[in-house]
Amino acid sequence: MGEDQGQKSEFYAKLESLAKFLAGVAAVIGSIWVPIVLSNYSEQSRRTQLYMQIMTEREKSDTNIRENMFETLLTKYLGAFTDDELDSEKSFRKRIMFLDLLSLNFQEYLNAKPLFEDLSGRLGRAIRDATHPADKETFLALQNEVKKVAARIALKQAATLSSIGLTRELSLDTQDMSLRCVRLYDVAGRKEMQDGKTVSLIDITDQMPCNETKPAEAGLTDVVPQGQGSPSIDIELLELGDTSATVEVTPYEEFFNQDGILTGMKQGKRMVFEVSFFDLPYMDNTELFDGSRFSLVLKGIDPDGGAAKLSAVIFKEGFMTLRDRPLFEEMLQTLQKKGGVN
Repeated sequence: MGEDQGQKSEFYAKLESLAKFLAGVAAVIGSIWVPIVLSNYSEQSRRTQLYMQIMTEREKSDTNIRENMFETLLTKYLGAFTDDELDSEKSFRKRIMFLDLLSLNFQEYLNAKPLFEDLSGRLGRAIRDATHPADKETFLALQNEVKKVAARIALKQAATLSSIGLTRELSLDTQDMSLRCVRLYDVAGRKEMQDGKTVSLIDITDQMPCNETKPAEAGLTDVVPQGQGSPSIDIELLELGDTSATVEVTPYEEFFNQDGILTGMKQGKRMVFEVSFFDLPYMDNTELFDGSRFSLVLKGIDPDGGAAKLSAVIFKEGFMTLRDRPLFEEMLQTLQKKGGVN
């Protein structure tokens, strides 16, 4: 029994020695590792602060440059000409150039539609008041140039928006007063029941207005729509002007079951508004029930034939806060992925 107690005492002594040894090793490792971790954390924090400071200074510098540029361009556009020069060919050409620069550089902040309309109206009066055919042709060419500038900017904006949404092309006619159904979502795989058979929406979207689509024909009238539907609009051309078209738009919310079959529709409030050559999608757009927005871009009109060509662009509302430069959200995501700025 004494031998057992001796073995236990020896075991505990060895265990105590091992514990002291491990404690010493841990203390040594801790004295080395903790400062390294703290130093690394401090370095990452320092780099993050430096990065944020650089971004802030860059934003501030960029804002100052834009402010000075905007003030210079707007001053030149509005006040650089005397009354005698105001409606001269030289004045019109310079105003077109300044308006182009303003729209391209500040299209996310400036709604240039009133400036386009004012310039086009002045050119229209100059055309009517011209006494020589050559002057009339010159002013007419300048008026067409104004339309081209606006169209170029509008199409560029529409292309940018369609990259995060979609675009539908359509032609309208005042003579038959027909409605056009424009489905502002991907219709692939979506179907409607007609006479007991499924029909692809791709095949019927251009052939009948949305309000003639009848989910009741599918025998699904007892199905209560759940969740959020898909947006569509009925659009009708009411009147054509020299630079605009008046349309009536009726929005719809369409519901589908898990098989992609239309089961219900909810009609929104009708809207009548003017679509101009000078409308710019970034500014001239309409909100839908799901928070997304759509814009109509006038691409061409035929007053004699009573027809107009338009593009319908749908995009997410969140785009209006985006810029081509990094956002704080993007910087935070980068920092989270890398654990700091390298």
